[in-house]
Amino acid sequence: MNQIKKTYNILFFILVILIFLQGCYNENSKRKNPIAKNGVISLKNWDFEKEGMIEL
Repeated sequence: MNQIKKTYNILFFILVILIFLQGCYNENSKRKNPIAKNGVISLKNWDFEKEGMIEL
C-alpha cells in the first residue's frame, strides 16, 4: 500500500511540473518582431492579420 502511495505522489508531482511548463510555453516567442532603427519601426512587411499586434 505504501509503495502505491509513493508512486501516485511521484506521478502527481510530474504532472504538476508538466502543467507548469506548459503554461510557460509561449507561441509568440518564436516570431521575430521588427527592430527599431533610429527610433522608427518599419511595418511594411508585417501582416497584422496573420502575425497579430506588435509588442513594443
